[in-house]
Amino acid sequence: MAIYVDTRDGVLHQITGPVAPDYANLRQGLCSSRAERDQIRHLLHAFDEDRLRWIGRNQPHGAERPAWWTGKLAVIGGMVSDTPDKQLPWARLLLSMIQQSNEREGSPRP
Repeated sequence: MAIYVDTRDGVLHQITGPVAPDYANLRQGLCSSRAERDQIRHLLHAFDEDRLRWIGRNQPHGAERPAWWTGKLAVIGGMVSDTPDKQLPWARLLLSMIQQSNEREGSPRP
């Protein structure tokens, strides 16, 4: 199980489960990495083609891929709630990345 609480204000944002054993470590590392958040911020203003190239360069292959996507989506989801003045652009990025994760994993669209 994973529980996401904003350490700045103590607000509970999400409870999920079951999760892979490495999920908590991956998410903690992503959320605490300024470079990672900066990369994600870059995606907010990137063209679709640039986002696709970034995904192609950065996503791992094999067993690490689901945890990578979960971590990226968690960081973007956190930005939706952390930036009230830019919620719509962050929500659009989140939806775009969810779509890409589904397409790259061969999952049918909802």
